[in-house]
Amino acid sequence: MTATTLARSLDAKDLPIAAAWAFERALRLNELKPSDYVALAFIYFNAGDFGYAAHHHLPQEFVDPSDHLWKSTLERGMEIYPEASEIAFWMDFFASARHADPDASRRLTERLESSNDPLAGGFWGFAFLERQDLRRDADALLGECRKASSSRNRYVAGVLTTRLA
Repeated sequence: MTATTLARSLDAKDLPIAAAWAFERALRLNELKPSDYVALAFIYFNAGDFGYAAHHHLPQEFVDPSDHLWKSTLERGMEIYPEASEIAFWMDFFASARHADPDASRRLTERLESSNDPLAGGFWGFAFLERQDLRRDADALLGECRKASSSRNRYVAGVLTTRLA
């Protein structure tokens, strides 16, 4: 079993510390694809949420650097995969959500207006800009997220389930 396969399996089982360790190992072995950088960044991003950290019994030494680690993980991913639109999307979303970065929010809205990116429409447009005309995109994205368990899919599904209710 490769480090990446192990990391994905641990992430699917919602074991954030073990999954992060395995993703970091896979990163050192240059095994990661763009979606793996996103998965690792999600683990770190989620660790910065008090409820998530408490639910998963995350130690403070894992939580404290999490804000720096999601960003550096996505930056490394962008260096290797500069055309990876999903990495760029989450870099902006995390900056907007965690730090209320107006430039990141603007870039997300521009992405929505200039592309057919399902994340921009179904997630950002519907869930955060409350664009009801994008409800079908949100439903489709939710269906995709429910097909496979991962930190990313659980987060997206959680937000969309709340907004679609």
